[in-house]
Amino acid sequence: MVKIDWSRVKAVIFDFDGTLYDKKNYPLHLIMANPLDIRNVGAERAVRKYMKDKDFETEEKFNNAFFELLAKRLKRSVEKTRSWYEVDYLGRFLKVLKKHYHAQPRVDELLEKLRDRDVKTAVFSDYQRTEERMEAVGLSPSAFDFCFSAPDMGALKPAPRLMWEILSQMEVEGSEVLVVGDRTDTDGVSALVVDAQFVQIVRKDPEEVSTHAVMLWDEFVEEAMNVPMG
Repeated sequence: MVKIDWSRVKAVIFDFDGTLYDKKNYPLHLIMANPLDIRNVGAERAVRKYMKDKDFETEEKFNNAFFELLAKRLKRSVEKTRSWYEVDYLGRFLKVLKKHYHAQPRVDELLEKLRDRDVKTAVFSDYQRTEERMEAVGLSPSAFDFCFSAPDMGALKPAPRLMWEILSQMEVEGSEVLVVGDRTDTDGVSALVVDAQFVQIVRKDPEEVSTHAVMLWDEFVEEAMNVPMG
């Protein structure tokens, strides 16, 4: 089993969806909140998948491409598509989070421990309105040192530029970073790009040997809490 080398961790970057809260059954809850919207939601997910490996450099360019592609799939105007996404979809996203989801246990305790060790912390999400969504599950954005939204930076994970810009703002080297996430294809690759450590948060004990650390959330917190000071 791969171990985390805590001796070189000066910053921890947390994924949000699926990491700082367990997003089990999220697609189902989202559809059940408005079953008539299933086609729109499916189109949104397809466009995201298509754009995952592309870097648009700025938020404006990303949004232009995203809404043009989504409008084409939905066969409606860009203006109506953007209104649906920003008002209906993201608004429903927040309502679903507030109704069905809560932050993982002991997050505040974990952050306090990291702060005591002078470890910087950040949240890095693949969706917009990150701070509002954090608050929806009971997390305080101010408890973290930084908060990043990939679309607001002009791309989606695991576009390499995103992590390099985050490291620059956090003033750390890649080798000093621990990325905590639930997906190897986004969070894991983002860590690999900058030579950071990666721990994958899973819902059940893994059955296969991995090249990175794999833990249940409770196991990760317990290990972090027991890292010696200094």
